[in-house]
Amino acid sequence: MSSRIGNTGRSGDPERELARVEQVQARHTALVFLYAVTVVLGLALRSPAIVIFGAGCLLLMYLPRYYAQSGQATLTYKTVFSERFAWPGDILRLTVEIENRSFFPISLLQVWDELPLGLEIDGGTLTADRQKRVLQHAFRLGMWQRVRRHYAVSCPSRGVYIVGPTRVDLAGPFGYGREQWQFGPQAQILVYPKVHALSELWCRPLAMLGESSLRSFLHEDPLRLRGVREYTPGDSLNRINWKATAKAARLLVHVHEPSAHISVQLLLNLSNNDQVWQGLDSAETEWAIEVTASLGVALLENHGSVGVSANDYITDLSLGAGEEHMQSFLATLGLANRYALWKPSTFIASALEQRHFGTTLVLVTPSLTEEIIDVLEQAEIRRSPLRVVYTGSVANPLFDDASMLWIQRQGCMNVQ
Repeated sequence: MSSRIGNTGRSGDPERELARVEQVQARHTALVFLYAVTVVLGLALRSPAIVIFGAGCLLLMYLPRYYAQSGQATLTYKTVFSERFAWPGDILRLTVEIENRSFFPISLLQVWDELPLGLEIDGGTLTADRQKRVLQHAFRLGMWQRVRRHYAVSCPSRGVYIVGPTRVDLAGPFGYGREQWQFGPQAQILVYPKVHALSELWCRPLAMLGESSLRSFLHEDPLRLRGVREYTPGDSLNRINWKATAKAARLLVHVHEPSAHISVQLLLNLSNNDQVWQGLDSAETEWAIEVTASLGVALLENHGSVGVSANDYITDLSLGAGEEHMQSFLATLGLANRYALWKPSTFIASALEQRHFGTTLVLVTPSLTEEIIDVLEQAEIRRSPLRVVYTGSVANPLFDDASMLWIQRQGCMNVQ
């Protein structure tokens, strides 16, 4: 990896930086005054050589300043990833593009892109600037020139990664007229959680998670729209989705729900304790998220309707089916917090109150406590379909093998 960690050589002390800027401005003012006196002296002595010398020096003092100030209006800078979504461990390409839209060439342009934690980059120069990971570039541009640079990046874990903000430093000719400005974040990528095959999780059949589904069916429910698919010969014209057809520029037809199918709302508990501010274990939480993603993808692939919600006030996706809903499902889990903001028992009780008729609730939790068991017993008394998937790494005395499913991290061998 051709990267290095070091000091950028730029002072992190604001007072020292301000003193340096004031010193440069004072020197610039003194030189301007000196050259102005030279011009006046040349006029007084009626010496064209002295006048030309003084005027030329004044021009050289102001031209670089104008040159640097105009750079902000004539330079365009952007960063972009090769993909919008990725899986953990994927190798992507980060493209950095800068363009000079003026007749003035740029002799030295330095750029610093702030990098998020967890983003690994190969092929660039990494520096430590004010305790931040920064990707540093240096450019030399001719007039109306565009430069692109590509870097290989990998994201080992799920989450959203944003490159930026970007700091630009443009130095004018002869070291005068230095300008700095900043671009906002541009490049962004969302990394899905890992998805495991149920056979690798040593998981029971999907029938444990809801009502039995029909792999093939004779009748559709015309009032329950599932999604769209490509038109095939023999499809009725009244099945064509004209709005989707116009948007995709190809014939798409409606797909309706079967007369019987699985409808599951996944409840993700992100807390390892009844008190959400205690017992934080990011590894246990991440495993619970991976299990939730694996169960949801398996249900969607088996023609089920799946929704997901978590006790972080962010993760909330209503029931749906189809390929587009699967992407939304994975994106929702990719953005989930690593910690809970809502008490698990209160979260489960609220989900029971909002449950739609015919929907099975599946609780995925890394912990089992007395309060959670009390809520589960109330759901059993009310005959609300609620299944429990325990993802903790150690045995729990409250775990009931007859009615619960235990998926341990050690049971997963390969990642698909």
